[in-house]
Amino acid sequence: MGTYEALTSDGDAAEHVVAFARRHEGRVVLAVVPRLGTALANAALAGKASAGGVPPRDSLPIGETVWGATTLILPTSLPTALPAGTGGPRYRNVVTGESVAVVEGRLRLADVFAVCPVAMLVADGP
Repeated sequence: MGTYEALTSDGDAAEHVVAFARRHEGRVVLAVVPRLGTALANAALAGKASAGGVPPRDSLPIGETVWGATTLILPTSLPTALPAGTGGPRYRNVVTGESVAVVEGRLRLADVFAVCPVAMLVADGP
């Protein structure tokens, strides 16, 4: 019942994300999580020393500094267009409530992981 589809990513941190689309009865959910997130965050923050000149070791893999321009590529079979007047295609993270824009068939991981290092995304529209 239902299907799973692995999603691919592109960018400097592409090897640090695992994502798939789950389809069932006409609905789609995207599950997105970091891979080796602590190493990624520590490497990204290495030049930003905390008190004492030591990078923070318990840093979460979140935000622009960590993910940069890395994107999650959405297959054309996934919802990437919503009705006019909705402000463009978006997915809502059910974990945080945040809404993430689809730009040219992609989701920016800096937006997906803006405040939390896990995401469960659903098409944000009627």
